[in-house]
Amino acid sequence: MTKDITPWFNEIQALQQKIIELQTELNATENTASKWRQLYNTEAQQRRNETQQSQETIDNLKIKVQNLQEGFSSVKDDGDESITTIEKQIENLQTLDELKAKIIEVSQERDRCAEKVQELTEALQQEQTSHANTRISLTNALADTVDLLAKAKAAKQQKSETTSNLQLKTQA
Repeated sequence: MTKDITPWFNEIQALQQKIIELQTELNATENTASKWRQLYNTEAQQRRNETQQSQETIDNLKIKVQNLQEGFSSVKDDGDESITTIEKQIENLQTLDELKAKIIEVSQERDRCAEKVQELTEALQQEQTSHANTRISLTNALADTVDLLAKAKAAKQQKSETTSNLQLKTQA
């Protein structure tokens, strides 16, 4: 009778060892999934911060460009106050060459600001594309990890059922 039980005990021990191995693998997979989630969240936060900073810079540059354009645009509803300010600026300029130089200087500054706005807009678009790509790759990695967890859980459940069946057989 001892000889009949020994193979069953050996099989039970082997299955218990397999369960321990699967639980270890499951724990490792859960740790990996946690690390991937943390990396994704860190990367996403960095992208959000960079996007916000870029947007703030773009907004500031747009305001500067608008101020420069308003400074040399035609007089609108400002009335006598705007005319007086413009007249004072013109009076401070002594010659036609100074006026030309000032117009050129302001035009160049406006152009530089407009170029900077364009560059920052392009950088923002590239950053948004990069963020989307990062999100997709991290989401795929997370999905793969979840799949591994599901497989490990299914294997664990199947082994548990097998162990239960063996225990029922040994009791019978």
